[in-house]
Amino acid sequence: MDRDADRRLRAITPDISQVTIDRLRKVVGLEPAERVPAEALRVADRLLEGYGTGGRRVLLIA
Repeated sequence: MDRDADRRLRAITPDISQVTIDRLRKVVGLEPAERVPAEALRVADRLLEGYGTGGRRVLLIA
């Protein structure tokens, strides 16, 4: 990864971390259990829309 990409990902990491925390709070105890992956896909799609592929990359490693 080049330095520019590293800087961009580092800059969005706090936002993505907050999204991760919010998602965990929302899905704990979510019923039926099949809604958990559906919610995860919605979050991933929102991150892709808002942050591009870098947002999804940070989500995966956060």
